[in-house]
Amino acid sequence: MLSVLQRSGEAQNTIILFCSDHGMPFPFSKATCYEHGTRVPVLLSWPGMGKATEFSQVTESVDILPTLLELLDVPHPENIDGKSWLPIINENASREFAVTYINEISSGYAYPVRAIQDSRYSLIFSPWADGKLNSRRSR
Repeated sequence: MLSVLQRSGEAQNTIILFCSDHGMPFPFSKATCYEHGTRVPVLLSWPGMGKATEFSQVTESVDILPTLLELLDVPHPENIDGKSWLPIINENASREFAVTYINEISSGYAYPVRAIQDSRYSLIFSPWADGKLNSRRSR
């Protein structure tokens, strides 16, 4: 894809965002608030970006929209969910914490889990953490 963008001359007009899958390939390993369910690698590139940078600050997937809107210089409401990644990337700013929540797993079972994570710790709340599969369907 990158080669096609280069050859067509569109690379200098293109924002590239690639988000990978995450978690171990086992049942119930992705729909959790533990690190293997929340840590997702992302590649982001835009025209004029400069030198490649690596960071491991806590962020959230809801940060993608505000990041893209800021890159495109598109106004957006102040109360939009998420925060742009650009201060982290450009200014080495830090994020105090990220919030993660799961309401159900892919099988349709209700499985509410909440977490607040910072760079060192996760506080995870799971009201049904008794180790039993829950038979309450969310749909």
